[in-house]
Amino acid sequence: MLPVCMLSVGVQTVHRSSLLAGRSRIIVEMAEPNARQIRFDQMIESCTLPGAALHCVDDRRIRTLLNGVNAAVENEKVYDAFKIVYEDLGPVRLAGDLVFRTLAKEASAAQKRELECRATPVAEGEWELQLNRARQVFELLDADGSGAVDMDELSAASPALLSLVRNGEDDADDADLVARLMAADENNDGVITFVEFVASSARPGLSLSEATDERVASLLEERESPPSSERTAERRARRAYKVGANEARFDAMLLECTEWEAAICGPSPLEACEVGNAGPAAESGRMELVLRGAFEGARMPAVVEALKAVYVDYALIRVAGNLIFKLMGRVVEKVKRRNAR
Repeated sequence: MLPVCMLSVGVQTVHRSSLLAGRSRIIVEMAEPNARQIRFDQMIESCTLPGAALHCVDDRRIRTLLNGVNAAVENEKVYDAFKIVYEDLGPVRLAGDLVFRTLAKEASAAQKRELECRATPVAEGEWELQLNRARQVFELLDADGSGAVDMDELSAASPALLSLVRNGEDDADDADLVARLMAADENNDGVITFVEFVASSARPGLSLSEATDERVASLLEERESPPSSERTAERRARRAYKVGANEARFDAMLLECTEWEAAICGPSPLEACEVGNAGPAAESGRMELVLRGAFEGARMPAVVEALKAVYVDYALIRVAGNLIFKLMGRVVEKVKRRNAR
């Protein structure tokens, strides 16, 4: 029998499944789903997470990608655009399968962590909010971004940062607080995971106030990059150059996408724009639906951040993304000619 603590996860999973089923009916209303469409729906379902579980994803970049998946599922046209390019373009399937295998594994692990965290007392209705705040504090402690906090990071934490971990009645000095946090290392591997951190900082219960948000923002502004060796600095500089070039390319494509929308849709609201509303039988075919999904997705920060992250980090995604962008450019020219008639 499933524990009661899985109820909220189950309810949200049913909601996600209903959304995905609806997407399938829309995109393939003229035919039964084929193997690629079914595969895509299954992959997306394996990577959608309730908000609370999303905070339990340790890797920051993976969390960005999963947050983008959640956002895409909520928008019919964005979801359909992703589904079409997965079904129609081989390079996209190859790259997508690679990325989604990683995301599915991380999503499954995050759901297990969230269930472990649910043993922590939290005020009714504040579970996701408290996990979000706990995650912000944890990432400030995790100076090297490894996904775990060790003794060196705790010892180097400022009094202002350690104060975020305290509850109002906690009178322990900083040394005692650090010792208490390290005592939460249940498997004695020398580091504290997010689950262990939540348990250790929740005495008598996890209750981080609204002031936490302001104090976290202030500490983020003051934070400086840790010192590094000459070799490490050189390696970071080379990566920054490559990342910068890929980010610049992505930003240029995003800007051109918004210019396409302005040229095709004019000053009218996007909801009134006809592109992609004529269905798969339109002159420009399914790629016009992809173009409409791109217009919608460009307005969604979570989708943009996720696409940018995978474009920068995965060479296969860059190849697939450049191909999609080229094909959309052709569709734009066709739509412009059609509108000029």
